[in-house]
Amino acid sequence: MLKDMLEPPINNDDDEGQDAVADDRKAVAERAGASIDETIEAVGASEERNAAMESESMKNPKR
Repeated sequence: MLKDMLEPPINNDDDEGQDAVADDRKAVAERAGASIDETIEAVGASEERNAAMESESMKNPKR
């Protein structure tokens, strides 16, 4: 029994199935990363707009 545990697993020619699963996982990760990037860009644009408005209000303070 110990000898069986120390030997590498037998290849069942299921590499194509494992490759497909790996490709699917990679695609999901890429879509998630793109979604996060889009969200961060929107947040960054909003922060830049707010900073510009604050900068303009500092240049021309209301009295």
